[in-house]
Amino acid sequence: MRSLMRFWGLVVAVGVAVPAATGCSNSVGTSGSTDTASSTEATPAELADPRSVALESHPQPQTFTSPARFTLPVPTAAPTPPVALFEQRAYVATTTEVKIIDMSTGEVSGHIEPESAATWGDFDVSPTATLPPVSPDTSTTSLEDMAEAVDSPLLTHIDGQPAVLTAFPVAEDADREVELIAAQADTGEVMWRLRIDLPDAAGGAYLDIAGATGDTAMVNVGHPEAVATTHAVDLTEPALAWSREDTWTMGVFGDTVAATAIAPEDDQRSLVGLTVGEGEQRWSAPRSHTWLTAESAGPWLRVSHEAGSGSTAARLVDIATGSTTHTYDTGIADWMRCRYDGATVIVCSDKGSVLALDSVTGQTRWRIPEGTGEPIAAHMPQAWGGRVTAVADGLIYAEADNGPVVLDARTGATVEDAPGVAPFRVNAYVGLVSSGGEVSVHATTG
Repeated sequence: MRSLMRFWGLVVAVGVAVPAATGCSNSVGTSGSTDTASSTEATPAELADPRSVALESHPQPQTFTSPARFTLPVPTAAPTPPVALFEQRAYVATTTEVKIIDMSTGEVSGHIEPESAATWGDFDVSPTATLPPVSPDTSTTSLEDMAEAVDSPLLTHIDGQPAVLTAFPVAEDADREVELIAAQADTGEVMWRLRIDLPDAAGGAYLDIAGATGDTAMVNVGHPEAVATTHAVDLTEPALAWSREDTWTMGVFGDTVAATAIAPEDDQRSLVGLTVGEGEQRWSAPRSHTWLTAESAGPWLRVSHEAGSGSTAARLVDIATGSTTHTYDTGIADWMRCRYDGATVIVCSDKGSVLALDSVTGQTRWRIPEGTGEPIAAHMPQAWGGRVTAVADGLIYAEADNGPVVLDARTGATVEDAPGVAPFRVNAYVGLVSSGGEVSVHATTG
């Protein structure tokens, strides 16, 4: 999932696109669990050095090694660990570079750096200055903190080749620019670099690669002077396709960009849909708000906003049409996190409830309502007290009251009740766990 961003009354959380693994474990879709003691127990050699065991591919992994192979050098100030996984490589973003980590050894195998020095902290105003509050009941965000909220690299495809995108604010002479870098995901070799001009008034930059679809990536650039601009980048040229000021991309799916339009005269926010190719308006929401939060989940946005008298409303919005498809009455609770498994399911959850939707039709597959602790189907858990950490390729990874668990996203059935860990990033080779300011790497075992 991408970093949670708080900016001028706007909060955005955008999902990291992690390519779904292909193939299936023969236990997916069945209730109950399998005996995994032999696969998760560490041998004496593994305890001495877990990296001595070669990584193996396990599509749709359900069990992981313990102890961890090693920990990643992830910036502890980041609200969400800024890391992307591709096969046996991790791309870890910092304020100055992206480190490429070999998942077999834990060694740094390469770097992706801007040609000019990154200028995250080079603000023209005091680093202790504060931004407007993101909502009436939340504290202000300092520019210093904002500079440390490094965005995760984005995995995508360019001309059919797996690629990773990252961006840095840079300064060269008197010019301030964003340097967007594309690299081959399987080697880390830089494919191209593209510079995007920043306004002269910008004292600093806050960047977000919001997503990619087809040959286009959406890049948000924010400034302490409350200037927000979204840029569409043609990944094959590469070239800037179009830009739109006072706009922040929330999500992109198919041929539509869902964004927040910010009215300069009164600072109100409203949702709009734009065409990916030209940036032309396709739809607009009928109401505006003083603050919004939004999270991309495949074809939908999970949106929360003020609803008067200090209350909050939450809903799912179809990116293609702008129509509201689900509300509190159909299971969308305030501040739920919604995740797309990259294939067929959207999972929305909080500590008290969970809801799984078909990503094509939007129909509810299964649901545990808030406050009841009662299942909709007999094979589902008798209560939901879990915290979903990841959703990928038909599986839900969660930290339940009694430990980690793996569920079938399509049915809610438990497919593994002793996975070892609950990763926040996962692929066929490793799962990553964030705890205590560290990110640990755990090999998949089945």
